[in-house]
Parts: sequence; C-alpha cells; structure tokens
Amino acid sequence: MAKASSRKDLRRRYLSRPPVEPMRLRPGMSVVDLVDVYRRAGAFNGGRLAEGCELFGRMLDGGTTIARTRVLFELGSIARQRGDATRAVNLLDSALDAALESGEDPTDVEQALRAMDRFDLVVRSLEWRVVHAPSGATRIAALRDLVEVWSARLGRDPELGARLRNHVAASADLDRDDVTDDAVLAASWFVHASLGDEGARLATVRRSLAVRRSGERKADADGRSTEWLLEAAAFCVEVEELDLAAEAYAMLFEANPRDRAVWLGVESVFGRLPGRDDLVKVIEAVIEAVEPPPDRASLRVRLAKLLVERSERSERSGRSGRSEDETKALTLLRTAADENPADDEATEIARGLLQSAGRFGELASLLEKPCLAHYGFR
Repeated sequence: MAKASSRKDLRRRYLSRPPVEPMRLRPGMSVVDLVDVYRRAGAFNGGRLAEGCELFGRMLDGGTTIARTRVLFELGSIARQRGDATRAVNLLDSALDAALESGEDPTDVEQALRAMDRFDLVVRSLEWRVVHAPSGATRIAALRDLVEVWSARLGRDPELGARLRNHVAASADLDRDDVTDDAVLAASWFVHASLGDEGARLATVRRSLAVRRSGERKADADGRSTEWLLEAAAFCVEVEELDLAAEAYAMLFEANPRDRAVWLGVESVFGRLPGRDDLVKVIEAVIEAVEPPPDRASLRVRLAKLLVERSERSERSGRSGRSEDETKALTLLRTAADENPADDEATEIARGLLQSAGRFGELASLLEKPCLAHYGFR
C-alpha cells in the first residue's frame, strides 16, 4: 500500500508542475499509451526527463514483463531524442533484459542500440536470436549478423570469438547438404570465412555449385550471391582448388558477362588451367556482351590462346580439329586487334600462327594495317 501511495505522490508532484496538465489513465489505456500521451504533452522536455522516467519506472512495479519491455524502450527512445545518451542506454539495456526474459523479439531494442553504437549490448540480442531462432535460415542469418558485429565492431574479441565457435558447432543448419537458398549459403560462407575455417568454406562452395547445377537454386533477393561466390572463387584459386575455381567463375561469367570483376577472375584461371573446354564454351556464348571493347578484346585473345592450346593437344593425340580451332583463333585475334589497336598481343599471336602455317599472304595482309597506321596512312 505504501508503494502505491508513493507512486501516486510522485505522479501528483510531477503533473502539478507546469507545463504539464493533469492526465488520467482512461479505461482501456495502457501504461505504454500513457507514455505517448505524456511525450506529446512535452512532459519529458528539458530538465523533466529524469523525473518522468522515474515516474514510469515506478508505474511498472508489479506490471507485466511485456509492458515493461515496451515502456522502457519508449522511454529510452525519448531519452535518446532528448540527447541524454547515458540514460537512453541504461533504459534500452533494461528493455533488452526484459525482452530476453519474457522471450519477446528484441529486434526493436537491438536496432536502437545499434544506432547508438552500443554493439557490446547488441551481441546479447544476437546471441539470443541464434539460440532461439524459429528456423535454420533465421538462425544462420543471426549467426551472420553476430559474426559481422564481432569482426567489424568489436575487434574480434577473443571471448566472443570462443562463444561464436560454440554457436557454429551447435548449429547443424549451417552445413546442411539440402540447402538451396543463396542467402543461406552466402551467410554460411561469411561465417566460415570470418572464422578462418578453410575446409568449411570449400564445402560451402561445393554445395552452392551443386545447387546451381541442379537448377534448384533459390536466388538471393538481396543480390549477394554474385558477391560472395566471386570472393569464394578467388579463395579457391588462392588455396589451389583450381577446378573448383574454374567452375565457379564459369557459372558467374555465364550469369554476369558484363561484370568486369567476374571476367577478370575467369581470365586469371585460364593460365592455370589451359584448355578447359567448359570455359571455352561459356566464353564463346557470352563474349559479345562484355564491355568495354578493350576488355572484350582482351578476352578474345585469352579465348584464342585456349583454342590454340586445344588444337596443339589435338595434333599431339592424332585427333582432328586443329584446323577448325586455329581458324576460330585467327578470327578472334583479328577482331581483337581491331577492337583494341593499342595492344599488339593479338597481332603477335596471329603472326606466329600464320607464319608457322606458311600462310604468308594472310600474314602480309595482317601486318599491313598496323604498319600503314604507324606511318599515318589509313
């Protein structure tokens, strides 16, 4: 009874001070509604913020946990708007406690703490979401968020890193073979890459490529699939998993022929894995879409080299097809020379092919154009 009397006294003293007029808790109005009424009336303005927060803190005594979460969140938001960062953080921290205790979704409180750069408190919400996620996909998304905060915001804190590894070890959803969602695969990659697990990273790449081959892939609405798979392909090159890298780059290139980063990656694998016929087919199919012309010319030269290498292998094995591949290569080289006259690599390779084949008339025609251009003739 004394506690109730104390709350009434505080409310009476608080409301008797201008500019706030007395207000009543109308039938059906919750304490959350009353916070909003007081806020609109300016009851938290100026030096009255502390007393207002105290008033509602006492009102919460004996109330439900859910009401407590919302009221503390609203008060914290008001304190933040009024520029009282310390009070805001304390109130939001209490709101987070109440939310986690009651099993409520802590996202609103988490976002407010993010906005205040209190990532040391945000991780409490993220860890709760990892443990209590309703599905594998949401658990992996929460793990990704947690890893990102740990890596980018908290200096890879060792204690949190140890807990992270425990969360990953306990999450069977992270490495399931039946995952077809690009967003989930991207999150799995990010988690394993951040934690430095090479074997798990390669396994994630293999799963992603298998899903793409099967046609069961569920595309990422955020468009992150190209970004992470490009990073993954470069990692495969780095650890000498060249076949895996080549397949990843081929799939990326087929889907994104205008992306310079993708075709440069494809190009980087060519010299390491000469003569891969699947890459030849992919490049032939999409090369005309590559921009700008100098980039397209460079890719034509790389494709021509692959065709020349394939023709040489055919000759050594006694198979037919050398003449056809060399003809294609020469066509590519002539076109490349026209698209990028500043680069003489295409002309040099074509000269070697024509000279070795004794095709001196064509060789003269090939060299005539750059020679005339050098002396100012067209």
